[in-house]
Amino acid sequence: MPALPETLRQQIFARAGHRCEYCLTSRRVIGMPLVVDHIVPRSLGGSDALDNLCAACYRCNEYRGAKTHDIDPLTGELAPLFNPRTQIWHEHLAWANGGTHIVGLYPLDNLGQLRADP
Repeated sequence: MPALPETLRQQIFARAGHRCEYCLTSRRVIGMPLVVDHIVPRSLGGSDALDNLCAACYRCNEYRGAKTHDIDPLTGELAPLFNPRTQIWHEHLAWANGGTHIVGLYPLDNLGQLRADP
């Protein structure tokens, strides 16, 4: 699996404002470098095209893994995970519990983490 060119990686991080595109936490707060995540993982046919790549913190990248969908904890239905290229974060997700958990705002919004009631 070839590494992404450094210029592409820097373009992705700059586009994201040097924040994780899943939790919006700044690289400075995380204290670790961001990684490039494939929104549709390579293992599922995802490409290295710019529109399939996003900046992620290590924790979000590890938690998300090679998934594009997960079980909605309230409905039990398979739901797509948040896509930072096609969805606006504040329209689908919010911080809760004093900024310790990300919650979905609608029944099928999901980041694979705890959710609030719709």
